[in-house]
Amino acid sequence: MQSVAHERLWLERLGPRLSVAAPVPLEQGAPGEGFTWPWSVHRWLDGRNAVAGALERPEALAAALGAFVAGLRRVDARDGPPRHRGVPLAERDAPTRSAIARSAGRIDTAAVTALWEEALRAPGRTAPPAWAHGDLPPGNVLVADGRLAAVIDFGSVGAGDPAVDLIVARNLLPAPARATFRAAVGADDAEWARGRGWALSISLIQLPFHWETDPPPAENSRHVIKEILAGAGGRRVRGRRMRGPGPEGDGPRAGGPRPPAPGGYGPTVEGLPDRPPEARPLPTAPCSPTPPSPPRRPSAGRRCRACPWRAWPWWRGRPSPGPGR
Repeated sequence: MQSVAHERLWLERLGPRLSVAAPVPLEQGAPGEGFTWPWSVHRWLDGRNAVAGALERPEALAAALGAFVAGLRRVDARDGPPRHRGVPLAERDAPTRSAIARSAGRIDTAAVTALWEEALRAPGRTAPPAWAHGDLPPGNVLVADGRLAAVIDFGSVGAGDPAVDLIVARNLLPAPARATFRAAVGADDAEWARGRGWALSISLIQLPFHWETDPPPAENSRHVIKEILAGAGGRRVRGRRMRGPGPEGDGPRAGGPRPPAPGGYGPTVEGLPDRPPEARPLPTAPCSPTPPSPPRRPSAGRRCRACPWRAWPWWRGRPSPGPGR
């Protein structure tokens, strides 16, 4: 795993120039007896994982995330390493279409294919490569008192098309806060469309991969796909009229927020059935400021989505790897 050494190398250069706290590498270890992967130790960062749908100050968070992305782009990237998360979207076409095929029966494959092809037609980046974090799911965003506290996991950082960092607008931020984030980043229409394509591609690929083995990323992938389908509501894409509240999901929706689906999960979009009861999240009120000792065993398939710890769900008899970062 080269990402450990890669992260350590580039964090030493990028960390002091960021607008928000980032990991500070302290130690790096090599594979050994009982653990076959490289590992690292970083200085502790206060905060808890952000949770889509449970943000206390979404507008403030959107502005801070936008400032982080914009500030990272301003760092000189002439000697930055190219990474797989900064390539043109066309290079992800084959794996994305393969993932769509594997998800047949679980998503509206015709609708997402039309939206993916629309993203592929967006104009590409003509400016020189810029720095991008490359991996901004909710789990890599730490918040405290509703505000951005830190961004972690720089294993995918590199130079290329930084539109990939716009994925956080769909996987974490609510629709009304996206305009604030976009303005802070300074994304034009072409880049915003590529960012939507990145969010769609990543989620489509993650969904079948994690469907049975790792509910949290699968759950967030479903959320992103639903948001993108809903944002396309009322538009025609390749002759197909998208169904959903629209428009595009970049600002406040006409008529106010969408009503929650049965079970409290959120909007039900045609083609993506609501999750079964055992996969729905628990209430978002914090359960405990510290992890219980010894760990309590919650209901099978349930996971606390509010406290700073990953809880200890036992999915199909398999214990969780431990607290989140």
